Amino acid sequence: MIKQLVRLDQQQVNQLTDGLLTCVKDGASLGFLNTVTEQKVSDYWLDVATSLSQDCILLVAEKDGQIAGSVQISLCNKDNGKHRGEVQKLFVLPRFRSIGLATQLMQKAEQLALEHKLSLLVLDTETESNAELFYQKNNYVKVGDIPSFALNPQGDMSGTSMYYKLLKV
Repeated sequence: MIKQLVRLDQQQVNQLTDGLLTCVKDGASLGFLNTVTEQKVSDYWLDVATSLSQDCILLVAEKDGQIAGSVQISLCNKDNGKHRGEVQKLFVLPRFRSIGLATQLMQKAEQLALEHKLSLLVLDTETESNAELFYQKNNYVKVGDIPSFALNPQGDMSGTSMYYKLLKV
């Protein structure tokens, strides 16, 4: 089941923290190195919680009574950019992969983006990653690559690939 969270309780913060940590340790490039502490990731989710009523859409996939994955859309608050959002932190726990949860999360994210009058979604992801193939399969258009953009979870320099998708309003 995919649902939007408009506030986070401590159990959800804990599950999101565990999920993000697990995926980073598994090699997913989600903005953290694999040496990140549980406290730092928990603090990240607490920061997300404060932005849920203003400029962030948070979706979770629940399976067997727990959070199995998540995605966010960061809304642009600039006057000239209120039509766009940035897809961030899409992850699915390894044991729940290959059953369509990432696709369901993105479909729901796109639906909610339309409800928020967004016509453009943008994202960046690690170049040559499995995530790149996923976004391509879901009709995101590659704009290009930026070499040496960020450290991957293992601490090695990695490129990022930029994508967009125009939504039919």
